[in-house]
Amino acid sequence: MVDLADDWEELLIGQLELAIETGSCNVQGRLIDHFDRIVMEQATSSTVDAYLNFKVQAQKAFHFEQLNGKGSALVREHPLNIQLTEMGILSP
Repeated sequence: MVDLADDWEELLIGQLELAIETGSCNVQGRLIDHFDRIVMEQATSSTVDAYLNFKVQAQKAFHFEQLNGKGSALVREHPLNIQLTEMGILSP
């Protein structure tokens, strides 16, 4: 059995990367809201560096959506977004 508590940083980095790849500002914001304090207080320096880079990229996406409207940062051709659209979770 895998102990997820030991691998939380690796799992988080994967989620950060996916949120950027898909362009989901909603997910990016939730990750920042939930993990900011935890990462800054408990993570290794390499995870903190990756997280801070993620926050810079997320801020750019937030700004893009402010200028162009909600959902405009989504990468529609990303396989996950295609699947979510086909399932009716994302609007086309």
